[in-house]
Amino acid sequence: MTEGRRQPDTRLDAYLDGGMTPDERAAYQREIESDETLHDQVELQQDIDKSLRRLFAPPSADRVTAGIAEVRQSKSHKLPTPATKRDGGAVPRRLAAAAAIVAGIFGGWLIWNAVGPTGSGGYGEWRSFEIVYADSVANDMEPEWTCDTESEFADSIRSHFGQAAVIPFELPEGVAALGLAYCNSISRRTVYLLAEVNDEPVVVFIDRVEADPGQTVDETSGLNLFNRRLGLLVLYELSPLEKPALLQLFYDPDTDRVSPTGPS
Repeated sequence: MTEGRRQPDTRLDAYLDGGMTPDERAAYQREIESDETLHDQVELQQDIDKSLRRLFAPPSADRVTAGIAEVRQSKSHKLPTPATKRDGGAVPRRLAAAAAIVAGIFGGWLIWNAVGPTGSGGYGEWRSFEIVYADSVANDMEPEWTCDTESEFADSIRSHFGQAAVIPFELPEGVAALGLAYCNSISRRTVYLLAEVNDEPVVVFIDRVEADPGQTVDETSGLNLFNRRLGLLVLYELSPLEKPALLQLFYDPDTDRVSPTGPS
């Protein structure tokens, strides 16, 4: 148990989002110039924001037209059955070819415009872990995006936080990774993994260590919270189970030669 709860410093977000008065911005700029740690943190966040803007740039008119034509052309084809999230397999669900075209063109752009870091809102209003979990269950554990390879998963986390992290696609029996989504929980840039362990919904939240003031859950929620630090990242697993099933499976492919096998 911790005594009290440290509040996160919101000045960095206000500085990057243009939410400061001229005097406040000038004072914060002087602090940045005199504090090397803060200076590095600002530069890192600016690089992350630039990467996200490149990743989620609006599609060109030519790409939109081509994508719509391709979808119309493929409408008569039967869509392949995606891997079920309850088959105990390790491969995330894949979209059909036509849906993948639409997702590739529109998906990131729509996500960015709907919940991206615009102004002080970040990825929508702040939500507790319990609320994100309840919303995810109510939405049938549907992710905002999926990755087809471990490298793609690692790149998503690296571009977002400045450090890679990935979970092996060859998961233990009964464990299924469903996909990723954004939320405003640890910070306004939190990413979370939707998963199922023996048919029980499980959510793993990922963010940078310095953004984490410490997390708890309501004892009456019936959920258990486990945490782990992985380099610059902090991971929280929220689950109805008595033990974590996913935390120890995460690794940094840039520093670890092989993926972990997880608990036996």
